[in-house]
Amino acid sequence: MSAAKISGPIEFEEGRIVRRAEEEESLVQNLHKASSDVTAAIFALELIKESSTPRADSVSKASKLLTEVLKELKKALYSHRL
Repeated sequence: MSAAKISGPIEFEEGRIVRRAEEEESLVQNLHKASSDVTAAIFALELIKESSTPRADSVSKASKLLTEVLKELKKALYSHRL
């Protein structure tokens, strides 16, 4: 058997492994971003509860952060399904 015939499946498998590692890294990054946004949103909501700051501004900020969380989770879950 020639080296060219053997290297084809090996290269394919190596490519598959690299793609899988890249997908997992993307998933981790998206989940990390989502968790950061969740933390920020929770902090904004705690500020609303505990202070006399303008609530509309804080609620708007928390809402935007939670919207970002949903987008990041959607990306993470979609990329993981592929």
